[in-house]
Amino acid sequence: MSDKALLQAGLRDRLSLFIRRVFQELSPGETYLPNWHIEAMAYVLTQVAEGKHVRQVITIPPRHLKSIATSISLVAWMLGRDATKKIICASYSSDLARKLHADTRRVMNADWYRELFPGTVISKDTADDLLTTKQGGRWATSVGGPMTGFGADLIIIDDPNKADDASSEVRLKSTHAWFQNTASTRLNDPKHGAIIVVQQRIHEDDLSGALLETGDWKHLNLPAIAMRSDTIRIGPNQVHQRQKGDVLHPERMPKEVLDEKAREMGSVAFATQYQQEPGPAGGSIVQLKWFPHYVDLPDLDELYDRIILQSWDTAHTLKPHSAYSVCTTYVYYEHRLYLLDVFRQKTDVPQLLHLIPTMAEQFKADRVVIERAGPVEGIIGQLRSQDPERYFYIKPILDKDSRLQKVSWMIELGRVVLPKDAPWLPDFERELRYFPNGKYSDQVDSLSQALAWVQLRTPRPPEGMFVSFARRTQETADMAED
Repeated sequence: MSDKALLQAGLRDRLSLFIRRVFQELSPGETYLPNWHIEAMAYVLTQVAEGKHVRQVITIPPRHLKSIATSISLVAWMLGRDATKKIICASYSSDLARKLHADTRRVMNADWYRELFPGTVISKDTADDLLTTKQGGRWATSVGGPMTGFGADLIIIDDPNKADDASSEVRLKSTHAWFQNTASTRLNDPKHGAIIVVQQRIHEDDLSGALLETGDWKHLNLPAIAMRSDTIRIGPNQVHQRQKGDVLHPERMPKEVLDEKAREMGSVAFATQYQQEPGPAGGSIVQLKWFPHYVDLPDLDELYDRIILQSWDTAHTLKPHSAYSVCTTYVYYEHRLYLLDVFRQKTDVPQLLHLIPTMAEQFKADRVVIERAGPVEGIIGQLRSQDPERYFYIKPILDKDSRLQKVSWMIELGRVVLPKDAPWLPDFERELRYFPNGKYSDQVDSLSQALAWVQLRTPRPPEGMFVSFARRTQETADMAED
């Protein structure tokens, strides 16, 4: 094969190579900067194109080629390989939708594309739709716009909201309603048809957040700066090992540029749009820097006078928007709580009757504290009749904010110690960071309840010792971080 034939074979077979060629077509004179995150996007998009994934969310900062990869390259590549495919592409505004449509049309009309895919011939070409001679094509619309009369094998929703919509609950809910009542109904095959949502996060209850909440969607999450180490698949047999603190694409957007963005936007907006960690402004009652960290704990059986404590904040229904039941498990030793585990799941009352004693046995809990509220009171009575030395209840009197404020001094003094790394830790810390203005508070409520139990057994230092003790505790935490 000639070099040209080899290149064409690669472009037909590998979406990542095709993305590079599309970039060169749309940005002549600019230098293409390859990076692993483009390979990661290309891999999951190929999985969708091949029918292996049917629900995919990609969250990624602005200016990292998400639209070129998804709304333009993927569409042109799929239509080149199969001109019968029907694809609907939606964006937050008709202007953006038409711009992306025009860029796709430009690629598909290019000489190199027509030579690469001679079987794909355009029969109709307008500002909103492009039809092939085999009755496939691309249709552009805006989020909230009509889709009557259209059916699709693939729906791509690229930035369903603009950043300013974060402050509008009406617009966020309107996007949810449009997706449920309009977009999701336009698949020709509801079971095998695919939907891709790609966006920078703008709010914890944006479309991506709502879809991921269901647990039915694959998720490729690409924060600008890695918040923890991660293994990301970039090919069938290839992975990228991303380390905590790694910048997503340093050649395109280096750390100093990201730092300047954070200063310009403020920490909350930067965390949302660049770190894909949305949360409301305001909060928090506690600061993450107050928590020391442990790497390993000694053998618990060798610790004298330690207590394994579990704290349950319970929910009672399995409805999609109901709260979670949470059990936090700790070692209480020398006036400190060492967090061992966080269990978080939507449950009903019968499940709780099974889960609470099962978790107690799993961790050999000495004390299990359960919030006394609603239908769970009957469960508490049954458990206490079986083992009154293990099971206790606390009936909340104060509101959620006041409960945490009342025990926050123990956190500030470093008396709650978190693991250095755990799969559940990012969600736990995120909820703490945004409490009381976050969407959920079940993990925080479980922690507050555990501390309320501890407070009865923990002396508070004299007021004059407070600052110096807190400073020494933070120095210890800083050393642990180093």
